[in-house]
Amino acid sequence: MEHFSDFAISRSDGSFTFVFVNFVDDWLMKISHVIRGEDHLSNTAVQAALYDAFMVDMPIFWHLPIICNSKGEKLSKRDFGFSLTDLRNAGFIPEAITNYLAVMGISISEEVQSLESLTKIINFEKFGLHGGIHYDLEKLTWFNHKWLTRLSLDEFIARSLPYLEQHFGEAITITDGVRQAFALIQPETRTLVEVPKLIEFYLQEPELDFATLYLEVAQDKAENVKNLIHATSWQEPATQMLDVYKAQAKSAGISTKELLTTIRFLLTGNTKGLGVMDLFKLLSSSVIQKRLTP
Repeated sequence: MEHFSDFAISRSDGSFTFVFVNFVDDWLMKISHVIRGEDHLSNTAVQAALYDAFMVDMPIFWHLPIICNSKGEKLSKRDFGFSLTDLRNAGFIPEAITNYLAVMGISISEEVQSLESLTKIINFEKFGLHGGIHYDLEKLTWFNHKWLTRLSLDEFIARSLPYLEQHFGEAITITDGVRQAFALIQPETRTLVEVPKLIEFYLQEPELDFATLYLEVAQDKAENVKNLIHATSWQEPATQMLDVYKAQAKSAGISTKELLTTIRFLLTGNTKGLGVMDLFKLLSSSVIQKRLTP
């Protein structure tokens, strides 16, 4: 104790300081391992002195690098992702959050693993001793996408329903067609909050903002595609029409990308997303005709 100056364990109002309360709490709970940020290094020696003074077995202390935001500053409540409530509202699922937090600051060959698997392979000896770890929202989103694709279709639908009901303001009836739509969008979904926009085209007719289309396809080219569709006689089955449209587009000097992007936009209101063939299989023939030739 000769190496320490006196330190306070209580305040003038009779309450106790963190250093003492934390020591007593861990002692009474028989904590064997303390894992915390390296910003607590300064008070660990004091707590060790308390363990020695009270003749109590001291736990093993691990001090891990501080989690920082993209600017290298300590992560705080002002940063998105600090709050689990914010993450849940943004469509991140517990498995992905847990997985990401578990592998931050370490290097393993297979990052996407269950909590049970991670508890068997994480070695605290491999954590860096100094320097902050950056909280990477894009990486967390990657983990979330991976975990969403691992869910069964029924589980994916169940977890998506609260976001759908919030978006549409009413409960969604899960028909066979809706299940099929969910099956198609599941591999495309990064967070559950994206689900309403991804599946909206199936539940209701999309509102078309052609300015969005013209960012991907020149306006004159898009108009050529629409004219081609209007001039082509409809045939059944609907999927057969894709081959017809492609042949007509080739003759008219319209690229496959321009054709398919415009068709996808007319069917869904988006220039990116599901494959056009999938859309032709999913939507009814009458719906496809109506949306392609408004």
